[in-house]
Amino acid sequence: MSILFRTVAEACDLIVEHHSTYGWSITSPSDALLEFCVENNLTEIRLNRNDVMSIAVGVSGTHAGTFTGTAGRKPSSTRKYICPCCGMSVRATRNVNIACLDRNEPLVIAA
Repeated sequence: MSILFRTVAEACDLIVEHHSTYGWSITSPSDALLEFCVENNLTEIRLNRNDVMSIAVGVSGTHAGTFTGTAGRKPSSTRKYICPCCGMSVRATRNVNIACLDRNEPLVIAA
């Protein structure tokens, strides 16, 4: 199953690395995937496992009708900062001054 995961993930422009305990499970977006997201103005992406052979990428929605909303949850104290040039993002639990060193650009709080 781990080889299948790696194969499908790499077909979706994810970089997959091996973890000594969990196998091929460490994933990160490739440059091609990041470029696609920036070109299509996708600032927040959810990856959902719909079945063994496909991965859906979308900016909103639910997975198999399991979304229950945010009722009863405390508001998150996490802030998401994003580079307006390349889309790289960072989360912080307080206000921070942070920049993308690849683009020499300050990160802004995502809407």
